[in-house]
Amino acid sequence: MKRIVIRIVILRCIVILGVAGTSLFLNSEDTNDLSDMNSASLPEVTVELDGIQVNRMNGYRQKMQVDFTRDSVTPIDTSKTLIIVVNPHDAQVGSLAYEIRTSDGSKVLENQMIPNLTEEDGYLKAELQLTCDMRMNQEYSLQITLETGEEEVYYYTRIVQRSQLATTEYLNFATDFYEKCMDAATAEELSSYLETDADYQSGSYTDVDIHASLDQISWGSLDPQISQSAIPPINAINETTGSLQ
Repeated sequence: MKRIVIRIVILRCIVILGVAGTSLFLNSEDTNDLSDMNSASLPEVTVELDGIQVNRMNGYRQKMQVDFTRDSVTPIDTSKTLIIVVNPHDAQVGSLAYEIRTSDGSKVLENQMIPNLTEEDGYLKAELQLTCDMRMNQEYSLQITLETGEEEVYYYTRIVQRSQLATTEYLNFATDFYEKCMDAATAEELSSYLETDADYQSGSYTDVDIHASLDQISWGSLDPQISQSAIPPINAINETTGSLQ
């Protein structure tokens, strides 16, 4: 019995010394290991609506199932004109092709190639004039293919033709709102949109809604700065409402 007790005591001592030694070793190391994020390896594609970039699309090196790619929806009017903006980063973009399919991907309605893109302020632009017959208020899939010389890269968004949309007004409102949130002086103008609830509690600035206080939506005592203008994805839009992220 005495030997068992001695063994238990020795084992506990070994465990305690091991934990203490590990803790001292880790605390002596400098864990502040900072590194730059990798630069984008593929071009980025956005849609330009009334001079505003929306619906940033990341590239895929292989074709995707269009019925699974539902990150954004791009509204078009009766002119059926789309302006595509390409941020090439370090890639050499040769041409752009596009393909319109039914939302389930079962039928191709139109495919065209744009051999020459216009360069403007470091970006490449292409104006697509869609010619296929599209039903109003029905979603379709748009696949954009960039030829980079080394490979083809694929991008996806949904498109829908609707009339009497207030897309530009929604985008301007969202931009104005988040910019005013950054300045306590201008944030006061947003109080009319809030329905502040005294019982609303949030322990994080990442979780606020219409019931939050003005102090919460204007970042309290923090002083964040906008380092880059937002490119909002449009999740849904119709004649009466819109959902932007």
